[in-house]
Amino acid sequence: MRRTRVLWEVYVTRFEEALDSYKQHRLSAEEAGELLGLSGRHFRRQCARYASAGIDGLRVVVWPIAANPGAAASPSLRQGNGAGA
Repeated sequence: MRRTRVLWEVYVTRFEEALDSYKQHRLSAEEAGELLGLSGRHFRRQCARYASAGIDGLRVVVWPIAANPGAAASPSLRQGNGAGA
């Protein structure tokens, strides 16, 4: 658990440094994202979350998987024949 906490603190520190450079126009969103291993678009999303929720906004949101993901598929797809029955 200690390793996870240290890695999280390092990520937050690096994010805040990249964000400061981005706000001061020393880095583009793409460059700042690259420093963090993110795309420029994802860096901008993280900036918005950080502005609205602080550090907690940077945490990964994991959406629950449906209990029965095959339920929405047609019967022919579930059977694997793909020919439409």
